[in-house]
Amino acid sequence: MMALGHAILRSTQNDAVLTGGDASVQAQIFPWLRASGTFETVDGENRDTGDSLPLLPPTRVGGELRVMQAERRIPGKCFSKSGYRSHFCQRCRRTL
Repeated sequence: MMALGHAILRSTQNDAVLTGGDASVQAQIFPWLRASGTFETVDGENRDTGDSLPLLPPTRVGGELRVMQAERRIPGKCFSKSGYRSHFCQRCRRTL
């Protein structure tokens, strides 16, 4: 169906199964260095047709390194961090 040149998503409500989870880890490697990582995924299937559900968020993987200042030198909690996050293609989610 088209309205003013834009497609409209039509959907019906059926029984579905959603499975997924998330995990995170954090490690204090040195007093001044902390590393962390995350993983999040969800998958859904229409019970009536066996088709994948549309509009689910992509699987995500991320990580972070945080370098903290020594508390003796500078008052307060100063830190610098660098991170990475990757989102997988939604069409590729069945291969995970």
